[in-house]
Amino acid sequence: MKYKIVLVLVAFSLLGCDDLDAFRSGEDDVFRGTVAGGKTGEEGSFIRSGFVAGTKLELTFDPDFNLQSEEASSAGTISTFAPMDGNPDKWSPGDFQNTPLDVIAPLAHDPLTQYTFPGGERIRNYVFSALFMEGSRSALVFVSLMEDKDIEARIIAPGVQSACASELKSTAELFGVFRLKRESR
Repeated sequence: MKYKIVLVLVAFSLLGCDDLDAFRSGEDDVFRGTVAGGKTGEEGSFIRSGFVAGTKLELTFDPDFNLQSEEASSAGTISTFAPMDGNPDKWSPGDFQNTPLDVIAPLAHDPLTQYTFPGGERIRNYVFSALFMEGSRSALVFVSLMEDKDIEARIIAPGVQSACASELKSTAELFGVFRLKRESR
């Protein structure tokens, strides 16, 4: 009788475990998707800012990134591609190209990573930092591992105004939601 109870408890504990290995990308695959909020060529959206409609995001991801490392740790990379002249068959590099997802160690155990939204069950959430290609500012990248084995990514950066020599330089805010599916490279 004791053994049956132990077996039942082990079975229930295994059911509750999340297999994050399903979210690991390899040399032959990435997670890829298009920004939400409009079709290629359409202007503006209430859920997209700073990304051209049709922008693609590619994510490589390792759910076992090392938080304990003394060196800077990365959980993967992001790359963005914008359609050229509204043409969904021609792409130009975006603000991120093989940009590391830099781990923000204090957030690993913060309640912020337990956020949830309606419309999909999240297994696990992460918050990373990613440096723009121009190197002058960073964005926050929220990565949600979904029950259906897709990944949802949100990229957020505030707009910035700064004085550069004699001219005033301004950069737009950035906000985009991407639903990513595993695809071959």
